[in-house]
Amino acid sequence: MHPKALEDFKGMVMPILDAEAAAGSSDFLQAVFGRGAKLSNIKKLTGEQFLSRFMVFAVTQSGEQEIKFDKFQLVGVVSEGEYRHVLARVTAGAEGMSITEMQVLSLIPYEGQWKLELTGKIEGIANALKAALEVK
Repeated sequence: MHPKALEDFKGMVMPILDAEAAAGSSDFLQAVFGRGAKLSNIKKLTGEQFLSRFMVFAVTQSGEQEIKFDKFQLVGVVSEGEYRHVLARVTAGAEGMSITEMQVLSLIPYEGQWKLELTGKIEGIANALKAALEVK
């Protein structure tokens, strides 16, 4: 992913952790980053390190299911300024079930490579967590 997208994700989740700390709790912090995690150390993580640690939590929460990507079919590419939006048909499955859906991946050049932008689904994860914690 593009470094800015990684920092954007961290920027969406950090206010949740800050609000939790202000309320005198660290349940979410401990659940996501492990027992003994300290907010001051989490703040020092790069965007890449932050998302990596967060995804370990997300995968753990999904259980033992192994997701397998069976097929990736490029349908087309749309240019928009320096961005390239890739339309692909992706087939993935777990435990004998398979789902095919269309995905749009937005890419932007960074240091000679194409990097993914933050997707709406990842933004949705951060927003859902924020909403869930506000309810409590």
